[in-house]
Amino acid sequence: NVKSTLTVGDTLVPLLLLSNGMHLSNFAGDKKEWVLYMTIGNLSSKLCQMPSMHSVIMVALLPIA
Repeated sequence: NVKSTLTVGDTLVPLLLLSNGMHLSNFAGDKKEWVLYMTIGNLSSKLCQMPSMHSVIMVALLPIA
């Protein structure tokens, strides 16, 4: 149980990882890549959908051959 290991003043932050496949080019052999994003889980969806808030950050770019 996670709650039993927390002491007074500790904070538990849920992290969400999101991925999205992206088609790059038909000319270079039909290459694709997966983009991996991260956000904090307890943000409101209204806040997450506002690009000006920068609530989602790109963590990795994974090329798929």
